[in-house]
Amino acid sequence: MDTDLPITLTTKGLFEANDKNSQFLISKLEAWLNFKALGANWYGDESLVVNMNFTILPEHQFLDLQVDSDKNWIPINLPGLTAIYNHDMSKQSFICMIMFSNDELNVAMKDSAQVENTFQLKLAACANVLATYYHLPAI
Repeated sequence: MDTDLPITLTTKGLFEANDKNSQFLISKLEAWLNFKALGANWYGDESLVVNMNFTILPEHQFLDLQVDSDKNWIPINLPGLTAIYNHDMSKQSFICMIMFSNDELNVAMKDSAQVENTFQLKLAACANVLATYYHLPAI
């Protein structure tokens, strides 16, 4: 396996640029998600390592998102999860945009301790949807 992590995470428009606390949170969540995938044996076959690139956006940016029209973007609408993703089968990879709703943002502003848990729930749910393409177990 390459030295790059198979699952990456970024955010846009949620945190101030160069905020060390948010950078630490994103790194922690990325490590957590890769560890959960490792624990579910997603990386057992190195020829079938699936790459997932997640970006979490606030609701207004998500709804205004301009995506490449040449790619097939597929929506995910589950309780607590609104996202779109593109699957590149030739590279065994996904690009996924996840919405952080205004209600979730309001809760986060009142109780920052809920942010990490909310992100974990969204990321795991989204990763599990994508993992079904390769018959990987849920994390």
